[in-house]
Amino acid sequence: MLDGHGDDIFQYGDKLKMNFSSNVYSGADLSGLKDYLMQHFDVVGHYPEPEPHELERLLAAHLKVPENTLLVTNGAVEAIYLIAQLYKGWASVIPQPTFNEYADACRAFGHLISSENRRTRCVAQRPSVLDL
Repeated sequence: MLDGHGDDIFQYGDKLKMNFSSNVYSGADLSGLKDYLMQHFDVVGHYPEPEPHELERLLAAHLKVPENTLLVTNGAVEAIYLIAQLYKGWASVIPQPTFNEYADACRAFGHLISSENRRTRCVAQRPSVLDL
């Protein structure tokens, strides 16, 4: 995250009708999750393992997929940066409006960025020598 991460809705009070600054749906009923977490709160006493190998193993078994098809991250921002790193130096189209993290991550890993202000297909591809 380089620039512009966060939810600044508090600055606008009731003036906003829709909030796209977060990828968290605020209308969900979380009462069941909160009850479950409180019933199991006693197990929260230490940091999780440094790499989520056990969680990935359990998820793979539950979903009946190979373990190497899952990647557990600390959240969406980490996933965005890991994908940008994987395609380091490629060209990326980033449709607008969207989160700043996409462009920030692409810049951090040397992508050639094209932004579109209309609905378009998001494509990442290696730039050719002619494009440079």
